[in-house]
Amino acid sequence: MFVIYLLIVYMFASWFFENRKFIRIIFKKYGKEKIYFSLVKILPSLETFAMGIFVDREKTKRIAIYILFILLLVYRFRSLFVLDESVSWDAPGHKILIGIFSKLGKEFLAEGYVEDWFGGFPAFRFYPPAFSLIGSLPHWLGWNLDLSLRFAVLVTIVILSLGYVYFTSVFLPTEIAFVSLFLYASFSGSPVLGASFAGVWGGNFPSLLGSGLTYFAIGSWIRYTRNRHPKHLVICVLSLSLLGYTHYLGFIFCYFILFVLFLFHKDNPEKKKNFIFLFLPVLFALPSLYGPIFQGNENLGETLFAYYPFLQTMFGETESDSVLKQFLLTPARMIPFLFLIGVFLSFQNIKENGPYIIVCFVFFLMTQDVSFVKFFSFTKIHFYRSWDLFLGIFYMLAVKGFWEYKPTISTKYALYGIGIIALILLGPKSFGSPLSPSAISDSVSFLRKNIPPHSNLYLETTLSAPWNRSPHLALSWIYESDFKSDNGLMVESSWTPFVQRLYLPIQNENDFQWGFSDPRADYSLNFPSPEISIRFLQERNVDFLVAKTGSFRNNFSFLKEEVASSHHHLNLLKIPEPGGEIKQMPIGLVSIATVLEEETTNSPKEFFIESFLLTEQKTNEPVLYLDLNPIWNQIPVSEIQKDIPIIRIYDPKKHIIVETLQKKQEIPECNSKVISKSYFGSLKPESNLQLYRTQFNQTFVCLRDEKPQNLYLPQALGIVKFVGLILIFSGWIAALVFSLLNRNDVPKE
Repeated sequence: MFVIYLLIVYMFASWFFENRKFIRIIFKKYGKEKIYFSLVKILPSLETFAMGIFVDREKTKRIAIYILFILLLVYRFRSLFVLDESVSWDAPGHKILIGIFSKLGKEFLAEGYVEDWFGGFPAFRFYPPAFSLIGSLPHWLGWNLDLSLRFAVLVTIVILSLGYVYFTSVFLPTEIAFVSLFLYASFSGSPVLGASFAGVWGGNFPSLLGSGLTYFAIGSWIRYTRNRHPKHLVICVLSLSLLGYTHYLGFIFCYFILFVLFLFHKDNPEKKKNFIFLFLPVLFALPSLYGPIFQGNENLGETLFAYYPFLQTMFGETESDSVLKQFLLTPARMIPFLFLIGVFLSFQNIKENGPYIIVCFVFFLMTQDVSFVKFFSFTKIHFYRSWDLFLGIFYMLAVKGFWEYKPTISTKYALYGIGIIALILLGPKSFGSPLSPSAISDSVSFLRKNIPPHSNLYLETTLSAPWNRSPHLALSWIYESDFKSDNGLMVESSWTPFVQRLYLPIQNENDFQWGFSDPRADYSLNFPSPEISIRFLQERNVDFLVAKTGSFRNNFSFLKEEVASSHHHLNLLKIPEPGGEIKQMPIGLVSIATVLEEETTNSPKEFFIESFLLTEQKTNEPVLYLDLNPIWNQIPVSEIQKDIPIIRIYDPKKHIIVETLQKKQEIPECNSKVISKSYFGSLKPESNLQLYRTQFNQTFVCLRDEKPQNLYLPQALGIVKFVGLILIFSGWIAALVFSLLNRNDVPKE
């Protein structure tokens, strides 16, 4: 259509100037001479533009094809312009993170200790902030959180699409690179997998943004090694640096790809020495990487593997067990397997394609073989997340294989046709239609009406109710109602979800907390006694439980006070008030391995297990167990016993106490104070006092003459992280714009 419009403009302008005297007489006759003079001014420019385009017919074709392909993408994914959080798995959590970052960013912080989730947690210390920054930009301008989330998602998809075309166009003509994008975008696997455009409905926004930056980094690095233009090196370094603020796993995967490229260039000293520049992004991204690298013990996340069978996943989500039936209904589902042929054809050019074949194969193994988890259990990597980059490189090799085998006009149009068919007939699906605004308003009104302001809630996170496709949707309602939540979404940011699994009678169907193994299953533990569960909720200052299902309500049948309501989505269970303040005896726990200096790690997992078993044994005794493992070899025992006179050494393998150290109180007894904030190792009190972690993951301090302590997280790292993120993001955008304005071809090897 674009070409047709240009032809019409050109022909009309030519006819107009050939007959301008006659046309002026006609316009003058009807009193429209002003229109004539306007056309005289405008048409020469339009004619020149149209004529200039048509002088280069190939350029005209390419422009028309680009516009057509972009319009196809916009039409196919038009639903993203009105994306609703209720149809995206993790979208509610990311909307809340945008709200949290918006508040922190106003103080020039990119991290901070906030009390919105987990009874307090270090927001963005273990979770990268770049996506939340993008969403915060419109929120600072007055947009609401829903619109801000949609804006961030659209920016993410644009970066992902541009990055993928930028990467594949190194090896293919740009219009053929679009075919790879169509095939990549047509992935029909599970949205929860977080791969390709389907990841939007899985809520895996930082992962998709990270993939886009990975493609920019690899594409610009290849360009730099070929033509030595500094602009490509700048884009590569800034893309990698920004990736460190966007998605930690993508950062690792990107460096793996670069490492493979390095191995293939080992015989080329000139190219090999260029890799020294790739150490700069690690330095630039260090403020963002600080938490995962230096505070791994405070990170609950574990190395995980989720198996998605290759053939079934590539075939797409099926509505029944009959794959054959689905194939007969939609034969286009076989397109991904057709392009396996292209991957095999790419082996013919092993010199250029070799590194990407190796990377594709390794990423494939990560998606299919649990051995990676066993070999690299210390990494806390979710290896199945390599699906996204596997798909991207798979379709690049597939299209490249076909094109190199027969680079003819017929091959080009055949690829166009197959790519467009895949884009239109295949692709991701949402979890259903959005909830009606009235249903959401009804739920929020119910919470605000029946719960006092600023209450602390524990929410059942489940997807078993048909009205709630996302297990975390009600978290968004709680946040928008200005309540606190004792649970949340980004579980790697707090150990609270772990202790909740110990002290509360909950199970997977009522608590969809993905990212760590269930300690109850790992240690064959029974449900805790009702007294212990009530004490846990009271200690953590939880005011209400928000129940969605009958099974969750039955698990807490010992809570008798229920808020009467006819609400058909949510039920509220009130936690009884404690029967007066009870003086608790602090007892320190330390592992025998720590005492003997046999281990250097101080993960609190063992402490939580041992303290839970001891708490269950002494249900009626108000004992407060404190974790001494982190400080045992840093502070003399005599100093520790000034705060905690009784110390017990436990054997985590046999689950027994092997020795008790007890000192008579020679100084006035201190005032044991439990601060109602979840413990985090970097928290600081106002005075120079030692903080301890309790068995309920709260913060204990021993006060003598000091006033009650307020805890804070030092802001230096948050400020450095914010400034670094803003500078790198701004520099990356500027480098891309400069590169687009100064384009030149990439020489082939």
